[in-house]
Amino acid sequence: MDNTVQTLKEIWMPLVLDVETSIHNNSPSPYKPENFLVAVGFAESKDDVQFICMQHSTEPTNPKAKAIVQGALDNTDLLVCHNTKFDLSWLQECGFSYNG
Repeated sequence: MDNTVQTLKEIWMPLVLDVETSIHNNSPSPYKPENFLVAVGFAESKDDVQFICMQHSTEPTNPKAKAIVQGALDNTDLLVCHNTKFDLSWLQECGFSYNG
């Protein structure tokens, strides 16, 4: 492993995260009550990728979903998202917290 990557892993605990949501009236806003969080996908490493169902139409809801996602957020120092503002808005609106 490259020394720079190894050093960064020793300094930060990265979490790559993406939320999947419902969309009503062409708006995926977390502030519209008819929208809901469908699932949260995240990876703490390339070998630990998780897809946690919250309210999915064809997959069962994981009864420990909120605790699993919050635990991952609590354990990270570096959050990586494709659209961080959108993802964090959804997570905060659904009662999750991130203080990184």
